[in-house]
Amino acid sequence: MNKSLQPQPEQEEKKENLDLGFIKISKSSLPVIEKIVLIVILALAVYFFLPKISSLEETVHIFTSMKGWALILAIGAQVLRAYGNGLTIQECVKITKQDFSIMRAILIFMASYSFGLVGGGMFGSAATTYRWIRVSGSNAEGASLAASIPAFFLSFVLSAVSVLGLVFLFLSNNLSTLQIISYVLISLFLAAVGILLIVAMRHQEKSIEISITVLRAVFKFLKKSFDEEKVSKELRNMFYAWNFLVQEGWKGPMIGSLVSTLGDVLTIFFLFLACGSPQSLLVVTTGYGLPNLFGRMAFMIPGGVGIIESTMVALYTSLGVENSVATVITLTYRLLSFWAPALSGFFLLPYFNRLSSKSHEELPN
Repeated sequence: MNKSLQPQPEQEEKKENLDLGFIKISKSSLPVIEKIVLIVILALAVYFFLPKISSLEETVHIFTSMKGWALILAIGAQVLRAYGNGLTIQECVKITKQDFSIMRAILIFMASYSFGLVGGGMFGSAATTYRWIRVSGSNAEGASLAASIPAFFLSFVLSAVSVLGLVFLFLSNNLSTLQIISYVLISLFLAAVGILLIVAMRHQEKSIEISITVLRAVFKFLKKSFDEEKVSKELRNMFYAWNFLVQEGWKGPMIGSLVSTLGDVLTIFFLFLACGSPQSLLVVTTGYGLPNLFGRMAFMIPGGVGIIESTMVALYTSLGVENSVATVITLTYRLLSFWAPALSGFFLLPYFNRLSSKSHEELPN
């Protein structure tokens, strides 16, 4: 296998810094950064979401009257989602003929996602995933695939679910003119991205050449130095990873992403049962797909806070769900799918940071 798939980390790491390649954060300031980010996220949630609550009294009443057995099923569905996320990472590592613990994969996914909220977003999550999988015993190829591939598979499945929801919304005439224009533009954007990826995979050298030309112009405009050799190497590593994935098997990671999405959809389905307002899986899926896709597209907002909540309430309300019920469903869903995993991931960060301090000479090739 190509050992140059992923650039090797520096041989020594300064103890006072958490060095993740292109991100360096002082370890002493990490707890402070975590608290600040959580406060910002909470402030965004309050700012964007509170205006959507029509009746606080009615919302509290629905909360207190939720069926316990259905809530337990919703929590179980989130466990299924976590298993799917871990399975996606595990299957990526297994492509390189290595064994990897599903529990370790789940914990790494949670911790890396929480780190992404603190710094670097998707790129920070990928960097920490790579580092922590490496120090957990995987070689460079397996860690690189596990760091870069899951986000693409999850986005692909989410896009497919969103398109299904768009078709249903069009057929049910539950869209305003502005919504139709917005969603059509989003659909065209997704189609363009998909076509662009296919073309890029078929003409890799030309794609690398064009990408470098564009990035060089961007860096020149920003008046920053541009390391063409490093960027070219990273792009070739990325294409190599994708080629390796296609040749060795993509079914495992795809199944993991499907399981993760199914767990999320079932969570909302069971929450509707808990509120005494059962809905079909088609309605549940329609209200789930687009908001979460918008949240992933809003890179500047941690976890899509405010975007997901407001869009989900609006969609379910347009599909005939009472505003107070839609509010409770959304609040509880985000508590289970975002807040609880994110906070849990923060508690895992110290463990994985200590694990990362191992000598890189002990890592397998």
